[in-house]
Amino acid sequence: MFKRTIFSFLFLGTIALNAIDSPIVKPRSTDSFTEEEIKELKEWIKKKRQVVGIKSFGGELTFSGEIHAGMTQSNEVVDGIKQRGSGGAFPSRGTRSYDVEVDLLMNYRAEITWATAKIKFKNKAGISSASGTSDKVSLDRGFMGVRFLQGEAWTMDLEVGRRKLSYTFDSQIEFGSFMDGILLKYDHTFDSIGDVYFHGGPFVVDFTVDHYAYVFEIGFLNIGNTGIYTKYAFLDWDTKNYGNKQKDDKYRFLTNQVTLGYKVVPKWMGKVLTIYAAGLVNSAARELPVTANKKANWAWYAGFFLGEARKKGDWSVNANYQYVMPQAVPGFDSIGIGRGNAAGTGLYCANKSCSIPTTRRTAAGNTNYKGFNLQLLYLFTNNLTLKQGYKQSIRQDKAVGPIFRYKEYNLELVYIF
Repeated sequence: MFKRTIFSFLFLGTIALNAIDSPIVKPRSTDSFTEEEIKELKEWIKKKRQVVGIKSFGGELTFSGEIHAGMTQSNEVVDGIKQRGSGGAFPSRGTRSYDVEVDLLMNYRAEITWATAKIKFKNKAGISSASGTSDKVSLDRGFMGVRFLQGEAWTMDLEVGRRKLSYTFDSQIEFGSFMDGILLKYDHTFDSIGDVYFHGGPFVVDFTVDHYAYVFEIGFLNIGNTGIYTKYAFLDWDTKNYGNKQKDDKYRFLTNQVTLGYKVVPKWMGKVLTIYAAGLVNSAARELPVTANKKANWAWYAGFFLGEARKKGDWSVNANYQYVMPQAVPGFDSIGIGRGNAAGTGLYCANKSCSIPTTRRTAAGNTNYKGFNLQLLYLFTNNLTLKQGYKQSIRQDKAVGPIFRYKEYNLELVYIF
C-alpha cells in the first residue's frame, strides 16, 4: 500500500514540475534534512553501528558519511516578470538545478570529553566550463565538549566551536546561521514531571567590529509523562551600533519564539505523531518607511511530523504552514519557505554592503511570505533514503515589496555509510 503511495507522490511530483514551469512560480535552495530528521537518522546509525570505530587515547574515534544527489525545480515571478531561466530577468539562475554532495563526519568520545566535525563538499552538477563546480568545500560543524558537572539525574556540559544554530535550537523558520561560539548545556530529568533543559551562549557575528550575538532555549519535554512539550527560544542580534542606518536595521532583531507540541503514538496508527505550533515576535522592530510606517514583526507556523525513518521501509512526513511578516526574523537567518529572491535584494539593503537602501516598493529579503511546506522521507534500504519536498509561498504584507509567487520541488537521494 505504501509503495503505491510513494509512486503516487512521485507522479504528483512530476505534475508539480510542470506546474512550477508556469508563470506563477518561484525558488529557493533546500537544505538536506531538518533537525528532527537528523536526530532520527543519528539515533538509527548508533543503533545499527554503521560507523567505523578506532579506539585510541582512552576514547573512540568513529567515521561515517553521506552522499547526496539531488534535483531542484523552481521558478519565481515578481510583478509578473519571470525571474529565472531562459527569458527571465536572471537567466543564469536556472529554473532547474542539480547538486552532488559528500559529507564526512568524524566523532571522538572519551569519558567526559568529545569532539565532532562535519566537512561538506557540495557542488553544482555539470562541466566546469558551464554550470558545474568542484571547489565548494565548507566546515559545516566542528566543536569540542566537556561534561564538567554531573548528578544522578542532571548534567552540565560546555561546548566550543562551530555548528548551525538549527543543530541545537528548534524552529521551522529561523536558526539558519552558524553559531561560532560557546554553548552551555544543562539537562535535568524528573521522573514525574518530565525533562527540563537550558541550552545557550554567545557566538561571533563579525569579529572585525566586535559584533557578538546571544542565544538560549529553555525546554520542558514530556510534561507529566503526557507527551506534551513546550520550548522558549531567544536570540539577540541587536548588540552593535554600526552607524549605518541600513546595517543597524539589518541586525535589529530580538526574536522570541514559543513552541508547543504533542508527541504520541496512536494505537490505531502505529506511527509516531508529533503535532506542533509556534509563535514568534521580534521585540526590537521599529516602525519604518520601508514597512509602511508600522511594525511587521510577527510570525507563526503549525504542522505535524508523522512516522520515523530509521530502517528499510520506514517513512516520515513533515507538513506545515508558515506565516512570516517582513520584520519577524533576519533574512540571513531564515530557514523557512522564503520567497526565492533571485535578485538577492534584502529587506533593508539593496546590496550586500548595505550602502544602498531599499524602499517600500523594492524591499524583499527572505521574509514577508505565507505558504506551506511538505517533506517526505522513505528508506529504500537501511542505507538509501529518498527525500522529496514541495513548498509554495506568496506575499504576506501587500503594502511591502513587489508581488511575487514562488514554488519549488526537490528530489534527493541520500546514501548513508
